[in-house]
Amino acid sequence: MLQVSEIFYSLQGEGRYTGRPSVFVRFGGCNLRCEGFGGKCDSYYAVEPSFKDSWIKYDVAGLIAEYEAKRPFSHADTVLTGGEPTLWFKDTDFMRFAEYLHQSGSLVSVETNGTKEIDFGFAPYADFVYSLSVKLSNSGESKEDRINAKAIELFVKNAKYFFKFVLDVDMIESGKAKSEIDKLKEEFGVSEQNIYCMPLGASKEELSTNAKSVFEFCVAEGYSYSDRVHIRVFDKKRGI
Repeated sequence: MLQVSEIFYSLQGEGRYTGRPSVFVRFGGCNLRCEGFGGKCDSYYAVEPSFKDSWIKYDVAGLIAEYEAKRPFSHADTVLTGGEPTLWFKDTDFMRFAEYLHQSGSLVSVETNGTKEIDFGFAPYADFVYSLSVKLSNSGESKEDRINAKAIELFVKNAKYFFKFVLDVDMIESGKAKSEIDKLKEEFGVSEQNIYCMPLGASKEELSTNAKSVFEFCVAEGYSYSDRVHIRVFDKKRGI
């Protein structure tokens, strides 16, 4: 059974597809905790084990039915998020759901921390777009836990992808943002066109604190800036 925190229709609030109508399927569970992000990520309710009892269990038929019930427009994108959705990529029900999405023609993007090695021989996974939110040192995770070189190489060589780094003022002013991103660019051959930087912010106040520095960093480095429109407009509201 697949464990899902929530399914909802909204507009994509961040990354390459900002503003596009999308159905979000948020899976429960994550292999990272990112304690450096103020002790909680912005989707803590899909990460922390204390919320596990609130996650809904679906078989593939039930998940497809709920997904379609929340998808008001056939042209809407699909966003697989979490938590960490790739933890489910070897699950039989998940693979059947992935095949269903692939056949539907929906553009499917996957919000992932990039630590899990994906089998791109499976056609749906090769066709999805991956928003690689690879964690930097400000996440509070050890480098061994947040960087899986083999997994990242698989994404870069086999998938449609872009990197989306979460930055804050301290990370930029200390020079760590530039040095850590430069190392990843060099190691994996990533171009500036595939890099987005996004301000740390699980609330409107925190977002505003970091946005200007991240914007200026993107201007200086030739990266794309990603805001968090859903937080900018609705603050901490869920399901939007």
